[in-house]
Amino acid sequence: ALYDNPPVLVLDEATSSLDGITETEVMDAIKSASKDRTVIMIAHRLSTVQNCDVIYLMEKGDIIAEGTYEELLASNATFRKMAKQ
Repeated sequence: ALYDNPPVLVLDEATSSLDGITETEVMDAIKSASKDRTVIMIAHRLSTVQNCDVIYLMEKGDIIAEGTYEELLASNATFRKMAKQ
């Protein structure tokens, strides 16, 4: 997907089955490529979205909170609980 150079890149659980080393390499490639495009990432693993500009926390199909990783840690108990796991 990165080689086609799309203006918007949507990644759904792109690192879910990767080991930690490979996840880091993939995330580094995505971070490098995201300078010139919009990246929308769907993930359950919070380490995947830790450096995103905006995180939307969803529950039962609704957005229940939004902010940076640090903002959500400070303001949302559900997000804090997820981050501890």
